Amino acid sequence: MDRRHFLLAGAATIAGPSLAQLPATLPRSSSQFVRWTMFSRHLQCLTTQAYAREFPYETGVIIGAGAAAGGFNAINLTVRIDGHVEPELVTTNLAPMLQGIRSTGTHCDHITTNVLNLQSAYAEEVLTTAAENGVRYYRWGTFDYQRDEAAYGQGLRNQLDGFRRETEALAAFNSRLGLTALYHTYSGNRVGASLWDLIYVLEGFDPEAVAINFDIGHMISEGVRSWINDLRFAMPYVRGASLKDATYRQNAEGELTRAFMAAGEGAVDWVEYFRQLLEGGFSGPAESHLEFDYLDGNLLNTTWWAESAGNIVTRDQLIGIMQSELGAFRNYALTAGWQASQLR
Repeated sequence: MDRRHFLLAGAATIAGPSLAQLPATLPRSSSQFVRWTMFSRHLQCLTTQAYAREFPYETGVIIGAGAAAGGFNAINLTVRIDGHVEPELVTTNLAPMLQGIRSTGTHCDHITTNVLNLQSAYAEEVLTTAAENGVRYYRWGTFDYQRDEAAYGQGLRNQLDGFRRETEALAAFNSRLGLTALYHTYSGNRVGASLWDLIYVLEGFDPEAVAINFDIGHMISEGVRSWINDLRFAMPYVRGASLKDATYRQNAEGELTRAFMAAGEGAVDWVEYFRQLLEGGFSGPAESHLEFDYLDGNLLNTTWWAESAGNIVTRDQLIGIMQSELGAFRNYALTAGWQASQLR
């Protein structure tokens, strides 16, 4: 029996804000919870893009029912370019789509946006409309480094200071609206790949206004075990968890390339991940990303819209994949010490 089927039966800092400003991590509590959340990007294959634009309520019903059939109690809705709700349509389409999702009993207070700062296109319209319609969390970011000849030492810190100023304005805006921005951690040339830089940007701001969505698949790409101390140090700001497995493969040229995998088939120590979340006092959305190969196709690309070229995933196949992933995640969390009543 292979691993998958069996499962289904110190961060460094640079000078900056005082560490005394880090908020305390919440103690472990029976009131903690994990809300199993499906990223709606993977549900876009259930309708055409034109249908989603013209019939937002009906689209909400379809994707809410799809998430529920896969076992997920919640959706992170794409409110971005080429997403379920286009930014320019947010004032007309977001409310009815949320109503449609919620009519199925599926929770939705979480969206993904193109917002980087308050100067981003449609930022105020998207965030204000979201807050007015019961949204609590939204994904924001990410900041990219400019790696020129001056981007060393103080030059790099100057870039981070600029990102802090943008974040300060966004945090104040979020506080007025009652929103929490979740900065998604990516690997590569982005702020947050090593966590110390993201903490430099966030320190001193209210974690209920600007926080972290910790993507274990990307973070393990930066260090197979170093992510543990990164997570422990960042935990006061972690309000969301992203779930995908990953490993490295060697290509024909001998180069190491990252590959996302189905849960349990990569290098992520899932029990340790869920244990750290539990012991660190985590409560919030745990969002599944289906970014691995299925029938020789990458689900991230092939489940874009129903009309997308090369779409090889049927609704039944998608639901089966979702159920399989969630079953694995639930077993990992229970093994790590979470109670069944805490897994929503």
